[in-house]
Amino acid sequence: MKQRTTMKPIVLLSGVFFAVVNDLGHVVGYDGAGAGFLRINDKFSPFTVPGGVVTFPTSINNAGQIAGFVSLDGVTSRAFLATPVPEPASVGLMSFGIIGLAAWRYRKRRSISSWV
Repeated sequence: MKQRTTMKPIVLLSGVFFAVVNDLGHVVGYDGAGAGFLRINDKFSPFTVPGGVVTFPTSINNAGQIAGFVSLDGVTSRAFLATPVPEPASVGLMSFGIIGLAAWRYRKRRSISSWV
């Protein structure tokens, strides 16, 4: 399936917000002042790049990676790619799996050594 994004302006009283929507319904955009935002599940969050004066997120893919431009000094712009951090639940689940595997190997080794 080909991934698609659409860019459409959302007109509000505070200005025009340019928004990009991915297939999952996640939205990124910015206003006329260069304030970036991220919307997931109808919750808006400010989106900034550390050290950036203005942030212009221009695309988001289905993996949640956000690309765009950031100005560090208000004059020069640089491209950025922001990658989401894994959720704590998935990291915890992976940790339990590793602990279980280690316990299984320990018990297997112990049972083999008791036969010798």
